[in-house]
Amino acid sequence: MLSSELAVNIENNAPILVCILNDSQLGIDNLAQRRRYGGRIIGTMFSRNPDFAKLAEAYGANGIRVERPDEFRPAVEEALNSDRTTVLDVLVDPQEDPVYS
Repeated sequence: MLSSELAVNIENNAPILVCILNDSQLGIDNLAQRRRYGGRIIGTMFSRNPDFAKLAEAYGANGIRVERPDEFRPAVEEALNSDRTTVLDVLVDPQEDPVYS
């Protein structure tokens, strides 16, 4: 949840894959608000979310934005074959309720 973690990965040459399921909101907090507070949502939805792939590149990591389901597998393969930290910024439907077990 902190972009500064990317700096640590880059500094230590760690080939780590970070996958962000980007629903333009704080998903778990938003879900809790909808379930517990009668649908009242405060401070968990964002109209201007950053492009996390570009943010990763600003730190010196590899950044890949995934906008469609058919782009996911090639992006993961590219990340796994990379020798650098790679951030996948995977856009997902904000209206979809995740299943947490």
